[in-house]
Amino acid sequence: MTPDIAAHVFPRERGTLLALVEIAQAQGRHDRALEHLERLLALDAGDPVVVLSFVELALDQDGAAQDGALMDRVVRLTAGWQNETPVDAAVLLYRARALAALGLSAAAIDALTLALRRRKDRPAALLHQIRHDRAVLYHDDGQRARARREFERLYAEAPDFEGLADRLGL
Repeated sequence: MTPDIAAHVFPRERGTLLALVEIAQAQGRHDRALEHLERLLALDAGDPVVVLSFVELALDQDGAAQDGALMDRVVRLTAGWQNETPVDAAVLLYRARALAALGLSAAAIDALTLALRRRKDRPAALLHQIRHDRAVLYHDDGQRARARREFERLYAEAPDFEGLADRLGL
């Protein structure tokens, strides 16, 4: 589903559609992948794997952050999302990105904080990305000291995180 999260699929409609999503993505046919995801969302809009696949694909497209309607849809689709599983944590990351794109940085920070509350069984790379995104939001929100602390914590955990050494002036 993402580089850090995998899903098991079975030979049923849901599994077949998820496989078609992944195939379309691999072929660079994002429009086709979104069509399959729309069908999956119609079947079960609360399926965490389907929601993650949709929000990841939606936000990873060029110019997606400028599409207010799409960002609003992501926020509505993920409203009330909790952090019970690694999939949930990834959904919260994308929720935060959509909120930030809508100019709602405090809400985005809250979503990322919720995503960081549980770390057990979460992929390290996912937690690092969540921490990084939260630090960037703190920085952009003028909370420089908090941002610096977050960047330093991230550096202590993952010193090779892209662009981090430059941010810290190292």
